[in-house]
Amino acid sequence: MARYAVNFPSGTTDHEGIFRLFGRMLSGSGVIGSGDMAVAAQSTPDMSVSVATGDAAIFSGVLLYHGWATTPENVTIPANSSGVTKITAVVAAIDTAAASATANNPNGLVYQTFTLGGTDTATPTDAQISPGIGGKPFTRLANVTVGNGVTSINSGNIANTRVIANTRIGDAMVTTSSIASKAVTNARGMSWSIGSTAPSTNSTSFVAITGVGGNTFTQEQAGALLLVTMNVPEAHTTAFNGRIGLRFTGTNPVRGAVDHEIVGSFSNTASTSHSGTRILGALATGVYDVQPIFLNTGGGTGTTNIGDFSDILATVVELKR
Repeated sequence: MARYAVNFPSGTTDHEGIFRLFGRMLSGSGVIGSGDMAVAAQSTPDMSVSVATGDAAIFSGVLLYHGWATTPENVTIPANSSGVTKITAVVAAIDTAAASATANNPNGLVYQTFTLGGTDTATPTDAQISPGIGGKPFTRLANVTVGNGVTSINSGNIANTRVIANTRIGDAMVTTSSIASKAVTNARGMSWSIGSTAPSTNSTSFVAITGVGGNTFTQEQAGALLLVTMNVPEAHTTAFNGRIGLRFTGTNPVRGAVDHEIVGSFSNTASTSHSGTRILGALATGVYDVQPIFLNTGGGTGTTNIGDFSDILATVVELKR
């Protein structure tokens, strides 16, 4: 038998049936809110990191799990005595063995770390992490750089890798009398945790903000327009003014890595909120790595530091051609 239905008054439904519809409406594993399960250094740095509260949707094949944490939690980063700098992945995973008669399966959501063995300095792939954490369904939260013999993890060692589990809407689920039919092909929310590390540059062109990454966008139509919004809840510069935008780097982009300014010039004053919106085009189809970029408006006459940054948030929406 290969045909099913749920919510019968006298029938039964398992966990796959309960969450199947929700799973069809999500684009993949990820956190729900932009700040959910963010990984940060301790206020007094040590060999642990703090994971914020929040929710995550985690897929295992077609099965969807929902995990959440209501209090921040410390996760220990393994010591490194290998003689080389290592990368440790921090993940949120579902421990299916923790099924319990207690409501909502306490400790069913777990935080784990994984580091490649020996003197391997590469960043662990998802395929390597999975068996390393016992095959649990997971979503990656951060990559942590661990120098040989270090005794503490600082904010500059933590690269945010969280993605937002975006909702996708089926064609027939939109009332086309009120909006254009199929106006949006796909959309993606992104966030980068900048922290207290202040990138600086005296370049006359945009430079990437290093140490952050983990966001991708798939363009499905050649030449389609992208509606891009960016928001920096709190930021200022020192010395000269700054500008901020996004760099799209793909395997087959039209012009290689493409830089786009999104947020206009902001000054070296007390921290304020900055945002911007822009329509972009001229990208080929395919998967793009997306990274925030920064420009010093001093144009080579001095160095501008980014100071007091909170997370950079962005949304990329591909409009139907």
